[in-house]
Amino acid sequence: MKNLSAIIFSILLIIKVNSNFLRHLASGNETNNYNYSTISAASVNTNLSSQTVNATEVDQSVVYVTNPKITISNSNLNKVSGNSTDLDNSEFYGVNGAVLINGGGLTISDSTITTQCQGSNAVCTTLNGTLNISNTRIISTPSRFGRGLLSTFGGKINANNVTISSVGSQSANLVTDKGEGVVSCTDCNLSTTGGEPSNLFNWRYNNN
Repeated sequence: MKNLSAIIFSILLIIKVNSNFLRHLASGNETNNYNYSTISAASVNTNLSSQTVNATEVDQSVVYVTNPKITISNSNLNKVSGNSTDLDNSEFYGVNGAVLINGGGLTISDSTITTQCQGSNAVCTTLNGTLNISNTRIISTPSRFGRGLLSTFGGKINANNVTISSVGSQSANLVTDKGEGVVSCTDCNLSTTGGEPSNLFNWRYNNN
């Protein structure tokens, strides 16, 4: 019975994600005008293996990717301090998140990503950036707006066997926001707690 319940939940999850995404595509016409030249990060366009990397400054990412072929494996990526100075920039453009992929391509495997700051997404893909993530644990514990996997402005995320735990007010695990993002999740374990938590969130679907 437990396995049957898990299968039913997975089917409902797929249906809900697809319906939200279709509605998002039908009405999305925003453009991303954020000036990413101002982005700071502890690691930029660097392959990492068996490393621990921390970000501690405001509006700073742990990893920032614009290169199409970056890989990270067996590593710990931690956004340990530095709250967002503008929550809209965090929600829509990925600013202050642990991992920010801007038009590039990133593969993450067998790693851990943690965020502890307000307005810190664990991962954001934007401007047609692509993420393939597998066998990874995401722990998001900011006081507000903790997102696990966020995709905006044509970004794409493919997640397989990823565990996401989000804690905090208005936290969410799988998020598509402005500009037609895509999040695909297979065999993932999702949990959220806090005020107005959600495993799934689509900006257009939830604000129309």
